[in-house]
Amino acid sequence: MAKFEGTYREFKTHCMASITNKVQSIAKKEKEKRNYICENCNKNMSKDKLNYQAAHYPDSRIKIVEEILEKYKLNDIILCDLNKVQKEFIEIHTPITNVCKFVCKTCHKLEFK
Repeated sequence: MAKFEGTYREFKTHCMASITNKVQSIAKKEKEKRNYICENCNKNMSKDKLNYQAAHYPDSRIKIVEEILEKYKLNDIILCDLNKVQKEFIEIHTPITNVCKFVCKTCHKLEFK
């Protein structure tokens, strides 16, 4: 069991990437299923897949993680089982369409930032 003890800033620095990578693999499957069509402007991004993005809504990815970690926080220190936090993060993203829209980079910048 992998444990984490530290501040939220330390969690972001040392743990956020691995949690984000898990969700990116879920998002990749959904992008393929949607044929790389922007949900906002209907632009076909199949020739520019790097600019087809999963945009979190209504809350940001950071806010979702903050809410999960809040229950593991005592004063300003977080003490948690990393596997459990990762599982909770993935559960929130299942199905991923509950928390993400699939849009081109331009729409992501305009609509979701």
